Amino acid sequence: MTSNWLTRRVFAAIGRCVAAAAMIIATFSSVAAADSGLSKEVGRNGIEATRARLHAETSLTADQRFALAGLEILRAAEEALQARWRINMSNELEFLPFLRLPVPENPNPDPSDPAIVATVFRQAAARAEAAEKILEDVFESSDFSLQIDPSDLWFDINANATRDRGEGFMEVMALALPTDTGDAPSAPSIAIRFDVADVYWLKAYTNLIAGIGHVVLAYDPTEATQTVMQTHEKLDALGSVRPQGMFDYVGVADMFAIVKNALDQQPDKAALQRAHGHFLAMVKENRTFWRLVDLETDNEAEWIPNARQTSALGLEFPPQTSSVWQGVLADAEGLLEGRLLAPYWQLGEGAGINMKQMFLDPRPIDLLDWIQGQDALPYAQKGPVITLASWQAFEELVMGNALMYAIILN
Repeated sequence: MTSNWLTRRVFAAIGRCVAAAAMIIATFSSVAAADSGLSKEVGRNGIEATRARLHAETSLTADQRFALAGLEILRAAEEALQARWRINMSNELEFLPFLRLPVPENPNPDPSDPAIVATVFRQAAARAEAAEKILEDVFESSDFSLQIDPSDLWFDINANATRDRGEGFMEVMALALPTDTGDAPSAPSIAIRFDVADVYWLKAYTNLIAGIGHVVLAYDPTEATQTVMQTHEKLDALGSVRPQGMFDYVGVADMFAIVKNALDQQPDKAALQRAHGHFLAMVKENRTFWRLVDLETDNEAEWIPNARQTSALGLEFPPQTSSVWQGVLADAEGLLEGRLLAPYWQLGEGAGINMKQMFLDPRPIDLLDWIQGQDALPYAQKGPVITLASWQAFEELVMGNALMYAIILN
């Protein structure tokens, strides 16, 4: 049996490891169009046609580059949704914004493909790096102001080149950014204005997506997935009977087997080193974004505001948001640079795991040996260990909605 049911479990397994990638996609939807004309063009022709048209331009202005980079990210999201539709994976990932969203039923789905997870993240990483390249020629000195209407935007989920019910950005956005309490914020109903500061927000996100994509590819789950599929085929040939009930024991076993076996292989060192570079660049670009935002004096349909502005999203950003978020960024950078260590359950204060070395000198990870200590030992060392102080301060600032705000702020 090579079932769509099993492929859904494969996506769930990998999704647990790379949830951040799925959670941010809807945020990029707001960047899709550069002005009302381009916004209407996406509404008429779709993401891919508009993206292709901009790519064909011989010379792009700063605002067009910003729009094209956003369309690259949107196209990556659209491709992921279309991949789900092709195998008829509707709403099996309820715990993940974006991937949990329902897609139209496909009456003639393709056979399951063990390489589909790697394919999706390979495409996402490539598009994110393409977006990053597009933005290289947009500088702090660039001066532009772009407005879009989110209601124009849509994902061609069923790949029929027609906007169908459930494919609009406003429909997606309402469910894509839940709060920590499970409630979905209201989707913006007014135009959002973007400027040069937001270029660096987008640069940060392109690096995040590329980094996560390369991590998944470094531990490519294709072979592990193929093994699980083949096992089910052989069990079915023997008359397999799956237990019925509220708890899916077989699905949990599949997920564990795929993750365990994907991690317990020699990872692609070059891919992890690229991921490490992207994550460091993400922090750098995010800092530049906040520096430029803090200098702004206007207050016009802002995406993410400074302490003197308000957001067009309808969300409240407390005046201390910038300074408190800098603490979260500093902790992330400290881990990536090896100045701060990650806690490990068998080590007390003053010792932990060097995450930088895990990226630069990766080894297979046997989950049981990691828990026992054998696989953790090569990365264990003495030094300052990261605390939760910065994250807790952020949680208090946004009154329990840290997850939603972190998705938006990057």
